[in-house]
Amino acid sequence: MEKINPFAYFYYHLYLLQLEEYDVRRFLRTVWTASLPQKVLRKKLVWTQKMMLIATLSGGMIMGLSFALSPLFLLLFFISYLPISLAVIIIKPLDTYMKHALIKRAKLHLAQFPLLEVVGIAGSYGKTTMKEAVATILSQKYSVLKTPENINTPLGIASLILKRLDSSIEVLVVEMGEYTQGDIQDICTVVKPQTAIITGINEAHLERMGSIENTTAAIFELAQHMNQKGLLVLNEDNVLIRDNYKTFVTTQKIALVSSKKESNLESGLLGRYAKGVLEAGAAVGRYLGLTEEQIQKGARAIGPLPHRLQPIEGTQGVLVIDDSYNGNSEGVAEAIYLLSTYKNRRKVYITPGLVETGEKNEEVHKKIGKHLAQVADRVVLIKNSATPFIAQGLMENGFDKNHIQWYKSAHEAHAAMGDIVEPNDVVLFQNDWPDNYK
Repeated sequence: MEKINPFAYFYYHLYLLQLEEYDVRRFLRTVWTASLPQKVLRKKLVWTQKMMLIATLSGGMIMGLSFALSPLFLLLFFISYLPISLAVIIIKPLDTYMKHALIKRAKLHLAQFPLLEVVGIAGSYGKTTMKEAVATILSQKYSVLKTPENINTPLGIASLILKRLDSSIEVLVVEMGEYTQGDIQDICTVVKPQTAIITGINEAHLERMGSIENTTAAIFELAQHMNQKGLLVLNEDNVLIRDNYKTFVTTQKIALVSSKKESNLESGLLGRYAKGVLEAGAAVGRYLGLTEEQIQKGARAIGPLPHRLQPIEGTQGVLVIDDSYNGNSEGVAEAIYLLSTYKNRRKVYITPGLVETGEKNEEVHKKIGKHLAQVADRVVLIKNSATPFIAQGLMENGFDKNHIQWYKSAHEAHAAMGDIVEPNDVVLFQNDWPDNYK
């Protein structure tokens, strides 16, 4: 994609709009602070019906204006974010109506299956791993449908229900995402879980939430809007859960699980957190009538998930640990600990840092640097607004400045892997940095 190509701006602006989930205010802020269109984008624009409608409408505006400003026709593409924003505003009533109609259809469809067991999973981190673990364990007895990949919004869940839910399904496992207060409550109006799991609470999405108190209240909406006679499984290791859950729970059965306690369950998951995940899955399994044998068999069937502490054997004895989907402080701490367990091997840590940490940006990233200084032999940082704080934390804790390498983008860092990695290295890729953050 050439920077001088005016049509590239149109595509790039549509791409940023989708990354910002069609939030016009955030989109405009991103565009005004963004660089020129990148030659290599981390993701692809997904041509959903909504995106095609926005592209057609905004493109039509540009074409219409071109008749009046024909000599400046191509220049209109450089400011295409303006007609794109207007198109989003114009279609909002239609978009809202269609969403409500889809959700209403999903509720009516769901009502046809009164015996369906719904398991809801919420938290700042660990939701997808928990979803996969619970679904795998429960599948030892039941026919299970789970939300795919990172689908965790009311619309995505409603679409899944309409497309995939039929009489053969006995358990629906739902991952629930949250950016603001009310998001999880909205999901619970689509599917009201009889069983719920809260994985953990931290500063992930703090930029959007505004405060950790808002984040805590938003995630505990699951406890408030689930079946009040059902089972609520909580991560006892998380201080924000441990200190706040009694404020939000009512008459649910409570199961507190911990990765620090002994467990006889085994799986292919890496990391200390795995025990807590397995015990949460076991608690749900026991509640739904699985035998211990079924639970243990299900646990053994759980393997590393793509991009979440996923070990990949490379050439010349190099071990790559792909943790590029773990973008939160707890995930980083777990990954650094795992890296420390590889003795007598050079340890390389590659990261662009974390997004959406808000006012805690400096604190969080200096803490990462502090922990890394005791573990890593070489740290590769991607230049952005967060990684200077990692470098500062590293050097304040005695890390050799010459062992820090900087790259302008993840693409450049990956291209230079041949110069970075040596035989028998352990290389940890931590998190990704979306194109809508600088």
